[in-house]
Amino acid sequence: MARKSNNLGAVILVAIILLPLLAKELQDKSGIPQTITFTVFLIAAISLFVLYLVRHNQRFRAIQISNIDSMTGIEFERYLQKLLIMQGYNVRLTPGSGDLGVDLIAARTGELIAIQAKRQRGKVSRRAISDAVAGMQHYHCNRAMVITNSYFTPGAMTLARSTNCTLVDRDALTQWLIEFQKSNEENAS
Repeated sequence: MARKSNNLGAVILVAIILLPLLAKELQDKSGIPQTITFTVFLIAAISLFVLYLVRHNQRFRAIQISNIDSMTGIEFERYLQKLLIMQGYNVRLTPGSGDLGVDLIAARTGELIAIQAKRQRGKVSRRAISDAVAGMQHYHCNRAMVITNSYFTPGAMTLARSTNCTLVDRDALTQWLIEFQKSNEENAS
């Protein structure tokens, strides 16, 4: 599916690049005005782009927790960004290096959340909570959150309670996925 999406993007790009040449050629050979040619090609390009978005969304909705386990760290961050956007947040990724323990900043109605994303096999330690809470201050956020595809150590849970850091573990993340898929099914019907 990813290869088809990439091919579709390349087709759209080539169509846009070749559009002026094709319009001129069609006018020279058949007398079709360039404005008509541009309009037809623009409609085709928009249709291809919409098709690309639909396919991309279908792939996004089909992701399950087991798929998340095989993502890279940055893929996980980007996926969380999309999940949070679907929950009504404005979300931006922080720089890849030097992020000071914060991978995402999520904003919605007066709350600004510093989020540390931890995609890993083992339990997440209290260091991730420390990083998120420290990064919260740096990014001027009023909340901290750590999201993982795993679970948290007892020390991490204790520190999170005392610092008011929200923890989203594998079970909660799975629930987010289920809710997202349900909302898409309801919107489709």
